Amino acid sequence: MRRGAGAADVAAVAGIDASTLTRIELGKITPNRRTARALFAYYEGWVSLGDIYDPMFSPVEVIASQYRRAQKRTGQGFPPVTLPVSE
Repeated sequence: MRRGAGAADVAAVAGIDASTLTRIELGKITPNRRTARALFAYYEGWVSLGDIYDPMFSPVEVIASQYRRAQKRTGQGFPPVTLPVSE
């Protein structure tokens, strides 16, 4: 995986065009097995096959959508969290 790679770069590696990659990322279409595996290999496992096949069900997307709803409702998003510090 190359840092700073654009959608066109990622799409080219997967053998698809950038607009198709965008539709996959938005969950509008499901990639075929070859494309999903190419994306999985490109991201070196940092993005799971489950997230590639169904990005709207991804835990990251679920949390992000909850954040957007909280932000819309309160204007702030999630309240800050203070983690305990162990010594």
